[in-house]
Amino acid sequence: MKIRALVPLAVSLSLVSPSPAASTMRGTWFWKSASSPWGSINVVGDAAKEASVRANFVSNGISHVYGSYGNRPVTETAVIASWNTSLNNLGISNELLLAENSWINPTNHASMNSKIQSRVLGFNAAVAPSARFSGVHLDIEPQALATWSGLTPTEKRDHLLMLRDTYTAARNYLDNHGGATISLAADLPVWLDSSPSIGWDDDAERDAWYNDISATLDSITLMPFDRDTFSSIDSGVSWELANITGADVRVGLEVDIPGTWSNIDEFFDMADEIETAYGETRGIDIQSYAKFAEHTVAVPEPATSLCGLLAAAAMVFRRKKD
Repeated sequence: MKIRALVPLAVSLSLVSPSPAASTMRGTWFWKSASSPWGSINVVGDAAKEASVRANFVSNGISHVYGSYGNRPVTETAVIASWNTSLNNLGISNELLLAENSWINPTNHASMNSKIQSRVLGFNAAVAPSARFSGVHLDIEPQALATWSGLTPTEKRDHLLMLRDTYTAARNYLDNHGGATISLAADLPVWLDSSPSIGWDDDAERDAWYNDISATLDSITLMPFDRDTFSSIDSGVSWELANITGADVRVGLEVDIPGTWSNIDEFFDMADEIETAYGETRGIDIQSYAKFAEHTVAVPEPATSLCGLLAAAAMVFRRKKD
């Protein structure tokens, strides 16, 4: 029997002892997600929700959090510092998530660096060491630009060269402004190595591109989203897993229910299969935490209500056959 723990708000965790997750190397994109009760904008600063989310991170083996907080590291420094400290105290890696596809244009590097300065470097300088961000996680996706579909294969290749240079610009800015120890990570689709829509001159040019970015980045998360079988995911990530050696390579897995998965158990089954096949040190990154929490954190019930306590207790364990 596998046990999936759900941690309810306002319910004593002494009711049961959650079983540890299959892996302790999972990560998650913790977007603001204003419309979700489990988006960072609605969790961070709410003591009860923070406690529930931290317990959920631990019980599901989430040890890497890529958090998007808008300008709150500047405007609500103490709130973000308290949250960061609580993660760091649990040994959870705590990276600031920054996303803007237009940053691949060299004229927009200054905008990217400005956010790195104010939300990471400036923030880290203003707080205690235990409250600092340990890394920057960039989600820059040129394939999501409105102009992408109209580009020629050569122009798409050139956009990827600009993406490479954007990573370099971020790394150089960190190194030159007191952030040499801050890690840098990024997200990539899985088809860049093989799609005929990318006009690589030859395999050597493609390989050089991957070598260059892996020398700049500490970690790369692949995004084989919308794929619902291990074979389809493996076909997307196997080349990168075998050929990227300069950076850690992680595998993203989307919580799309109903859709890619009928229920959360199917999602967990695929996570387990990936971790078994590649080794848990590769790491599964969950997209997104708000969607994941909808299926793994109980809806709050009044702690004084017997019905609420019984309902919460019933949700603590999700049991299924291996």
